[in-house]
Amino acid sequence: MKKYFIGVGSLLALPLISLAQVTTLNSNSGANEVVAYLQSLFSVAITVLIGLAGVYFIWGVIGFITKAGEEKDQAKDQMLWGVIIIAVMLSFWGLVKIVVNSVFSGDQATAPTELPTIPGA
Repeated sequence: MKKYFIGVGSLLALPLISLAQVTTLNSNSGANEVVAYLQSLFSVAITVLIGLAGVYFIWGVIGFITKAGEEKDQAKDQMLWGVIIIAVMLSFWGLVKIVVNSVFSGDQATAPTELPTIPGA
């Protein structure tokens, strides 16, 4: 009897399972609000971190100009790491923008229909 209930319950639940993947997000849904909030939060956080990396780099430049000897080499390393951190942050920000624009865009990308021509030809 138990097997009978499991079999019938599975068959009755099959339409729910197959229709569970069809979801549409309209502009008023909570998911879009969460995504927009997270996007703005990450944008502000990355901007602040890039600013801090810039300050770290400038601090290394000032140290390189004002110091000599062993401390000058340390300031060189600080400038190098500042540039590396800025480059990594900017590339991370670019990757996030690419993912957000490709996953969460409502417009379908289309190929251009007109080919460029040479003027006067």
